[in-house]
Amino acid sequence: MTKNKSLVHIVFLWFFSQKLVSFFQHKNLVFLYFICACSNQSYNQPFSATYHNVIDLDAPRSEAIKASTLIKMVKTVILEENRQSLIGNVNKVQMFDEHLYVLDRSVANSLFVFDLDGKFIRRIGRIGRGPGEYARIADFTFDRDNKILYVLGDFRVIHKYRTDGTYIEQFNINVNQTNVHAIQYYDNALFAKVQPWNTSVDDCLLMKIDPKTGNVLGKYFKPSQHNKGWNEADTKASIFYYRLCGTPVYGDSFTDVFISLDGMVPVFSISSKNLATNKDIETIKQKKNISYPEYLSAFISLPKVHAISAYIEHKDFIQFSYWHGKVFFVLCDLKTGLIHNGIENDLLYSEGGNLLNLRYLDGKGAYEIIQPNAMEEFVKKIKDNELVSNLDKLDELKKLTEEANPVIFYYEFKDAE
Repeated sequence: MTKNKSLVHIVFLWFFSQKLVSFFQHKNLVFLYFICACSNQSYNQPFSATYHNVIDLDAPRSEAIKASTLIKMVKTVILEENRQSLIGNVNKVQMFDEHLYVLDRSVANSLFVFDLDGKFIRRIGRIGRGPGEYARIADFTFDRDNKILYVLGDFRVIHKYRTDGTYIEQFNINVNQTNVHAIQYYDNALFAKVQPWNTSVDDCLLMKIDPKTGNVLGKYFKPSQHNKGWNEADTKASIFYYRLCGTPVYGDSFTDVFISLDGMVPVFSISSKNLATNKDIETIKQKKNISYPEYLSAFISLPKVHAISAYIEHKDFIQFSYWHGKVFFVLCDLKTGLIHNGIENDLLYSEGGNLLNLRYLDGKGAYEIIQPNAMEEFVKKIKDNELVSNLDKLDELKKLTEEANPVIFYYEFKDAE
């Protein structure tokens, strides 16, 4: 009898949720009820029922909105160049206690600290095998209340530092035969993006970790249900994102839904007839006699909508990018419901056609990075007088060479308080 009641309950929830979906569709909202995506029963966690913003990528779009309508000011940060601060690629930027923490895991394999004017302060840790040292660095995150910096290195090793660079200790995340690719601190726990060495039905994408012991506190999201079956190395730069109006969110390489770490509830999703599917992923997985770089390239160049990235959420708008044969930028005006072809950067460039690529949100604004591989084009624009004449540090920008360190532009939003 109990089993029958449970079945009736499940059917009722499904039917009820379908009615709510129908009810909310005209408001571009969806009511969703999820069950945790991992089969290990001791870690099962239910999603809460919620409604969230759904953006239809097939809907008509308006022209790009002017940056000056959303942004109060732009500040230029030219990162100092010396033998200790040379950066080959910026993988992540965070601001904490009036300092910029800049991760280069691709080339320099280091975490750099600059002040807000771009002056080099220090590196965090160093390459090696001793205390406070790492062979590789993958990610970092802050416990802002206690001023603790967590650095992910060597697949499952977490290094703890004070924000002045003083080494505290290290610990291992207690999972076997699993790589960890990214970490995010929230609510006295570390959330880790994981990849098992061997696939199984118990695989999950995300783990909640005790930052004192390294023990696993929770497991979330099966790859087949939340990431189209993909559970290899990430195909995009970030999977954790900040929000001006809420807690961090998580969105993987092939996910269509972004999840708040507070309660594991959906906050944003996309719809399109061109979304990548589980079948698309499985077809590429079955390719034979190709190298691993070719294997990854096949996923990245998949001619379907995937790799939702550069997620920026403001109380009035959502900005993000996605891949569909090339990179597309989208801005959704939450007041009007209009979907725009990104943000035209009239605060930096005097001529149209230059889209703003906002990333790495902090408390009042977001950052745009001029990467080393884009420096040649950027220097040419400077020489061709394409930058606005009232830009701060314009004279210093004119002295840049094609081999210069990355340049960071900070955009402070209007009404960010």
